[in-house]
Amino acid sequence: MFNKILVPIDLEHTDPGSRALPAALELADKHGSQITLIHIIPIIPAIVAQNLPEGHEKKVAAQLKAELEALAVKYALAADTQIEVIHGAVYPEIIQCAEDIEADVIIMFSHRPGLSDYLLGSVAARVVRHAKSSVLVLR
Repeated sequence: MFNKILVPIDLEHTDPGSRALPAALELADKHGSQITLIHIIPIIPAIVAQNLPEGHEKKVAAQLKAELEALAVKYALAADTQIEVIHGAVYPEIIQCAEDIEADVIIMFSHRPGLSDYLLGSVAARVVRHAKSSVLVLR
């Protein structure tokens, strides 16, 4: 039923993956699924990007990929776990990645919504509304 599982991880969260990864691991074990972990690096405004040292984005992406790999080890994910670091707008990139890998389910964590989330919509809410695959949102 769930052959491919996409787990977006916000590495800026105090305990990234603490809710989503155990759930993904449980589903993967039950269904023999492959897990893909992704982190989205938000687009840096041009005015800021022009002042960053050359190669800064690649260095940050490599560091974040290493952090995702450490999470995969910490939660004992399978060796075939895919790890991606993507630059772009967060929720559209999650949806695009889910389509690209043909994910059967997206498992993501959502924080308690604040007032701005009600006015603008949280990333999880946008993914739920626009994803073609099932979405499991954990709190």
